[in-house]
Amino acid sequence: MAVRKKDGGPNLKHYESPDVVALFDSVRNWLTKNAKKHVQADPPTNKALATLACQLMQFQEDSLGKGATSPPMTRIPAKLFADYAPGGALCQALAIAYRTKAEQSWRRFDFQSPSRVDKNVEMMAVVEQTLVEQNFLTFPVIYIRDDVDKLESARLTDIAQSHKATITSDPKQATHIIHPAPPPLPDEEWLRPLLKKDKQVLVHWWYYPDSYDSWVSASEVDEDPEPPPEFNKQWEVNARWLLDLEIYNEWMNEEDYEVTERDSSSPGQGRRRSIQKGKLHLADDVRCSLDESGKRKGKRKRSPSPQDPAKKRKGRGRLAKKRRDDSE
Repeated sequence: MAVRKKDGGPNLKHYESPDVVALFDSVRNWLTKNAKKHVQADPPTNKALATLACQLMQFQEDSLGKGATSPPMTRIPAKLFADYAPGGALCQALAIAYRTKAEQSWRRFDFQSPSRVDKNVEMMAVVEQTLVEQNFLTFPVIYIRDDVDKLESARLTDIAQSHKATITSDPKQATHIIHPAPPPLPDEEWLRPLLKKDKQVLVHWWYYPDSYDSWVSASEVDEDPEPPPEFNKQWEVNARWLLDLEIYNEWMNEEDYEVTERDSSSPGQGRRRSIQKGKLHLADDVRCSLDESGKRKGKRKRSPSPQDPAKKRKGRGRLAKKRRDDSE
């Protein structure tokens, strides 16, 4: 049976594979043309860029992740590090890294030394600002429904604003509408496929951030990925979407928390299938906004409404793993 990643760090074996290293060719060419001043002294190779991307992601996990104490900023979404398009989010992030290295007169990047942490955090803050200016990163505009408990609403407002989201009193202006949190879910594990490649499938684990996505053997996955959700849709999610943001310091995957009008009896439980007998039974929805070339993929089919996970669904079986261990 496939094993979930234990943290939000990068998959080093994935980034060391020749086909993934080759994806950095477009990134290297863009940097050579558009950040020439900062890379010409030591022109990077594809492998060096792949290593640097991993270092940035690992630094986020170490200094901004779930285990970090009072992280100074929210993690940059993991999906932006998979944007290999020329001039895309990854290009922008690496360009800022090389510019910072030149301006600080660093001989090399160092993400391990305690004395370098503050400077590296400052660099990541500049990366975030650049991604916002280039429209690769936007912060949610959130409307909290009146049926959310008042004390809970105040807490959710504080969480949202501390992560640079905006609170609005007009639901028509919102990118995200927050519903009450559902009852506690069974302590079980759920997933859905994102991308299939040869004998491997990239899967997303429900109620974990996208940085926890991992590759599993295709032999353990009995369905193919579907196209992603609509781009720029207004999301209706339950309050756990913000509560889990506070835990992981990373914007969570909306599909895990989505609420639909057709399921008022069991809001926010999501659409998912279970892990049973070594097979990964997949969620009905798939979030995969970028393929490995950095291009946005097509629209998905309309999905069925959420169901109460406490009710057994025909053909979906029972779960075979614990969902979460907060001691990890």
